[in-house]
Amino acid sequence: MDLGDARTHGLAGQRDDGLDPRIGFLSFASALSSQIVAGQIPAANIAATQRLIFNQRLDAAVTAVLALMILVLIVEALYQWYSLLSRRMEPALQETPYVATQWAEAD
Repeated sequence: MDLGDARTHGLAGQRDDGLDPRIGFLSFASALSSQIVAGQIPAANIAATQRLIFNQRLDAAVTAVLALMILVLIVEALYQWYSLLSRRMEPALQETPYVATQWAEAD
């Protein structure tokens, strides 16, 4: 059973707390967990549903880590720009010397 099967067979219906399980990894995982507890999932599909729950939680964790990394990069870039524009830090410019290649020498 994949995510599409779960939605097609009615396993991802609206929850009582007003959160739409189609929006958000953790919301969908929570909806599936509550359906297992309520006995709405057939016994044959419990293992597949538990895999879906794990995958949704893993997706949420990976998304959070990537979002945190992007946030760190943005904060670091803002700090660097502020340091450069306020002249607290001199720009470190460096250029490598010209090296002729074999194609440049052939001409």
